[in-house]
Amino acid sequence: MTECELVRLAGPTDRIEIAANERGQRTAVITYPQGERAGVYRFTAGVLVSVERSPEPPKRAGPQRPASRNRPPS
Repeated sequence: MTECELVRLAGPTDRIEIAANERGQRTAVITYPQGERAGVYRFTAGVLVSVERSPEPPKRAGPQRPASRNRPPS
């Protein structure tokens, strides 16, 4: 996968870091903080080399009902 393919799939992001490694190859780190494809994507020379998925948010349970108050009659 290339950087362009990722952006086509996941949409635009506001965090992209571009640099060069010790071999002079272009590196890019594209971060998606939330959404279906949240994670940190690392590219070297235009090719995806690693993905660090963001932890999934805790699943919310359905609406909570208040505890019943079964009091004996007075």
